[in-house]
Amino acid sequence: MPIQVQDFEWSQTSTIIQIKVPLKGVPGHKADIFSTNEYIKVSFPPYIFEVFLAAPVEDSKSKATISSGQITFQLEKKEPDVIWEHIQHEKFKEKGFSKMKRDEAVAFSQERALRQQERRATERDQQQKFAVKQQMRVEEEERSKIKAVKDKEIKRTNNELEDWKTAAGNENQDDISMASSGTPTGEELFSQNGGKNDSRQKQEKKAKESRSIPPPRAAGTIQLKFTPRAFVTPSRESKAPEEEAWLEKVAEMKKIKADTQTKMDMEEMNPTWLKDKGRNFYKQENFIAAINAFTAAIVLNSSDPSLYNNRAACHLHMKQYNECIQDTTMALNLLDPPVPANAKSRSIALIRRGTAHFKAEDFVPALSDYEAALKIEPNNESVRNDADKIRKIIQGC
Repeated sequence: MPIQVQDFEWSQTSTIIQIKVPLKGVPGHKADIFSTNEYIKVSFPPYIFEVFLAAPVEDSKSKATISSGQITFQLEKKEPDVIWEHIQHEKFKEKGFSKMKRDEAVAFSQERALRQQERRATERDQQQKFAVKQQMRVEEEERSKIKAVKDKEIKRTNNELEDWKTAAGNENQDDISMASSGTPTGEELFSQNGGKNDSRQKQEKKAKESRSIPPPRAAGTIQLKFTPRAFVTPSRESKAPEEEAWLEKVAEMKKIKADTQTKMDMEEMNPTWLKDKGRNFYKQENFIAAINAFTAAIVLNSSDPSLYNNRAACHLHMKQYNECIQDTTMALNLLDPPVPANAKSRSIALIRRGTAHFKAEDFVPALSDYEAALKIEPNNESVRNDADKIRKIIQGC
C-alpha cells in the first residue's frame, strides 16, 4: 500500500499556483508525474502524492521541475484574479468523486495525446511538402543551368559551322576562277598522266590503313591472389573494423594466456595466497592491485564469499558503488543459509552494501540493509546512528 504524502506546501498569486512536494529521499529520476488541467499525481515508491485541484488550470502552460529533493509545480490559473481557498476540490472526500476525476483525467490525457499526435503528423506533412518544393526548386534551377550551357554550346557550334561554310564557298570560287583562266582540270591531268595519280593514291591509302591497324595483343597470364579470412562469411558481407577489433582481442587474450602459463608459478595458482596478496595491497591503499588479486582468486575459487566481500571494500573506496553492490549481493548469496558462524560476514556485507546505496543516494534500500545489519548486531551504535540519519532524510526532516 503506497504512503500518501500529506506534508506538501502550496501558495498562490493572482495568476499562478505553486505546489512543492518533498521526495522523501527518493531519487528524482524514479518519480512518475501524471497531470491534467484538474488532477495531479506523482508516484515515487513507496510514496504517492495526489491532488484534485479546486479549479481548472492551463495544462499546456504549466510545468514541473525537480531539484533539491522536491518537485515544484508551477500552474497557471485558467481564471486569473480568482483566489483559491483550498488546493483540493471541495468534493474530493465524497464517495465516487475520486474515481470520476481519475477517469476524466485519463480521458483528458488520451485526448491530449491524440491532439499532439495529429499536430505532429500535420507538421511532419508540411515539412515533407516544403522539402519536396525545395527539392523541385533546386532541380529546376539545375535544369535551367544545364539548358543555358547547352544553348551556349549549340550557338557556338552553329557559328563555327557557318564560318566553315563561308570559308568553303570562298575556296570553290577560287577553283572556278583558276579553271576559267586556262589551268588544267582534274580530267585533263588524269588523261595526261595516264591514271598514274589514281594508282599512287590507292597505294598510299592502303599503306596508311595498314599502319593504323595495331598488332594483335600478346597472350599472357594473370595471377590472382585471394586474401585469407578468419571468418566464414564473404568479405562483402563483413564489417572490417569489428572483425579486426575481435581478432586483436583474441590475439591479446592468447598472448595473456601464454604469458600466464609460462610465468605463473604454483603459489600464484593458490586462491588463499592471492587473497592474502589482495589484503596486503588493500592495507597499502593500492585498491586497483587488490581488485586484480581478488579477481584472480575468484577465478580459481568462486565459492568463497570473503573474496567478494573484500573486493566490494575496494570498490567502495574507489566510489564504484554499483560494483560494490554486485559483489556484496554475491557474498550474501554464498552466505545463505544464515547461521551464527557467518553472522559477522553477513553483517559486514550488509553494511557495505547499505553504504554503497547511501553514497548512490538510493536511501530506501540503504536503510533496509542497515536495519538488516542491526538485527545481526543490535549493539552496533555506528550503524544505528547511520540508520537514524537515513530515516530522517527519507522522512524529510
